[in-house]
Amino acid sequence: MTQPVAGDGSPAPASQPAATGPGQPGHVREWTVRISIYESGDDTHAQAVLLGDSPQHLQAAGDSHRSPDDPVVPEIGDEVAAGRALRHLAERLLVTADDDIAAVTGEDAHVRRS
Repeated sequence: MTQPVAGDGSPAPASQPAATGPGQPGHVREWTVRISIYESGDDTHAQAVLLGDSPQHLQAAGDSHRSPDDPVVPEIGDEVAAGRALRHLAERLLVTADDDIAAVTGEDAHVRRS
């Protein structure tokens, strides 16, 4: 996905309409994912929070545990825990979309996961 740009080549402000098709204005939205990582010994816990337009933020967690036989490389535990948290967050977002579609249409919905 490309980010809209202003006339001078800088990123367009989040409130600036962007073209979505011939003659169709659109909106640019920016969501942020914040990941907090906590390490304690061989255990790493990551909390991912999706900060978007809604006052309620989606959250998910991921954990990793270093095997006693593995070398101590904290970055690997961070990557595993954060990756798991992001994977769980993505699933929560798709479930939310399922629920929102069902609420609007009155029918069960299941967004493809691919």
